[in-house]
Amino acid sequence: MKKLVLCMTFVLGFAVVVQAQCETDKLLEKVLLVQFAEEADIDAYDMAEFLSGYAQYRDAMDMMEKNLADARSGLEAAIAAGDSTAISSKMRAMMAADKAIFDAKQAAVSEASMLLDSAAAAKLALIVADLPKAKKALQDSLLPKAPCTMPAAACAAPAADAAAVPVAATATPEEEVMAAVNDIIAAIKAGEVEKVLGFISEDFYQPQVGDKEAVKEYAKMGKDMGYLDDVPATIKQYEAELSLEDTEVELKDGEATVYPIDAITNQGSATVELVLKKEADGTWRVIGGDAYGI
Repeated sequence: MKKLVLCMTFVLGFAVVVQAQCETDKLLEKVLLVQFAEEADIDAYDMAEFLSGYAQYRDAMDMMEKNLADARSGLEAAIAAGDSTAISSKMRAMMAADKAIFDAKQAAVSEASMLLDSAAAAKLALIVADLPKAKKALQDSLLPKAPCTMPAAACAAPAADAAAVPVAATATPEEEVMAAVNDIIAAIKAGEVEKVLGFISEDFYQPQVGDKEAVKEYAKMGKDMGYLDDVPATIKQYEAELSLEDTEVELKDGEATVYPIDAITNQGSATVELVLKKEADGTWRVIGGDAYGI
């Protein structure tokens, strides 16, 4: 669920993102199917059977998706090694894993269709055919409204949170921005949530995340779900690292775009873009951004 992923990227750290994304995405999928079942007017008895079938499907799909990911990794390794014999076998394994997922989706729809009329069965087939699209549509329906467009005085935004002391005035704007990014990363790695929040502007807004208040809510959610109990240990568990090796700063109209920030874990990777602006106290704070490759 990209909405949560983006927010966790800013607040909880990239290793936590991987864990949170998985659990939240599954929850969103359940909500989507329960919503579908209610719209299809499935009675209580059939609803129990429908959800039981979904649980079995999800368990099987988790295993098959892991098999596909492993097969893809094996093929990529064989290609990198230039091993033509292994390439052929690994490619067949990946195609077989991909077909198994397709067949499982078809079988699940066919079984569920016994509880549905033809129109509902067709709708379910469309949902299963592109679950990411269906979940995105549900996600969008739950997104917060756009930020206040009234004059600043009318919106009455609260004062900015305190953050780290700005770097020396002799630094270039690019150096100031990178110093702020490094401070953010250090706070993330240490699990210092309040310090990270201090680097997020009151003007923050990201269409798939919301405003700063939404970020705070996700931070609270992360605490409640235990993702912040020991962030350094979680980072170690997921072998997470952040790379600024290729990162560049682009200054335009008083804003700084920082990209790419590469986040790598043993569960996958993402590339993050941050947009910052320098505020009245001299601190560069995050006002937006995005995450790619999720």
